[in-house]
Order: sequence, then structure tokens, then C-alpha cells
Amino acid sequence: MYAGTTTGRGWLSAEEVQALILGPRAATAQAGAERSVALNMDVAATASARIPIPDDVKLFIWRRDGGRCVRCGSQADLEFDHIIPLAMGGSNSARNLQILCATCNRAKGASLV
Repeated sequence: MYAGTTTGRGWLSAEEVQALILGPRAATAQAGAERSVALNMDVAATASARIPIPDDVKLFIWRRDGGRCVRCGSQADLEFDHIIPLAMGGSNSARNLQILCATCNRAKGASLV
């Protein structure tokens, strides 16, 4: 098959040749985009399906940490922090939770330190 300007027998138009050349690439790109959308939907579903910290665990952590940030001792803007983030395999167990103030929690981020 040769590229030509007519679409007669045995001849392909420039558009048909381009479609043959780009077709597999376009199909691969489309499949990649569809996989990416599916993965993003899975991540969103996982994030929205996060299991809340049980109230009895929160109470235990609050008492254990004395109602203060374990890093700086502040009693303002306190938050429950996962020592090992859920995204890294952490859990909602008392051994994996601590109280941090908002400033210390943001400084820690998703790190393990």
C-alpha cells in the first residue's frame, strides 16, 4: 500500500496513512488516560471512605497526652495526628495516634518524624 492522492484500489489517502500511523499511539494514549481516570477515582473513593477515629480511642489519646501538643505543649488548635500516616499503612489505633497543635501538625506533614 502506498500513500497517494487518490483512494483508488491499493492506494491510501494521506489521512488514511496518518490514521494508520497514529492509530496505535492514539489508542495507547486513550487507554492510558482511561487508566489514569480510574486510578484517580479509586484514590478519591478511598479518601472519602476513611474510617473515623473511634471516640473511645480519641478519649484515651486525649487523657494520655494530657490535652496538650506532644511536641510544643500548646493547648490551642489541637488535632489528632497519625504518627504513621494512613496513606503509608498507619492505623487508627492508640499506638499510632498523638495530639499535635495545628502548627506542629503542618510542620510534620506526611513525614514520619
